[in-house]
Amino acid sequence: MYLHLGDDSLVAVSSILAILDIEIYREASGNSLWKKDIAKSAAMRKEPRSVIVTDEGLYFSVISAQSLKRRIQSPAYGVNLHDFAVQA
Repeated sequence: MYLHLGDDSLVAVSSILAILDIEIYREASGNSLWKKDIAKSAAMRKEPRSVIVTDEGLYFSVISAQSLKRRIQSPAYGVNLHDFAVQA
């Protein structure tokens, strides 16, 4: 099952380790790391609102961490949120 992150991005739910609010990530990562990582998302049409940590790396999303959490909690996904961290 895949989770739609907005801006034509999909990620496998099984590879998600954490979903973080962008402000939490910004504060925790420090300014230099934040600038480096956010440069990767320069193609995004809007300011990112959440960071999805996966086995493969980081994904930035224009969808809030809370909304992504609600999507994953829907019966269609059948995911136990205790399987990974959601910080919103």
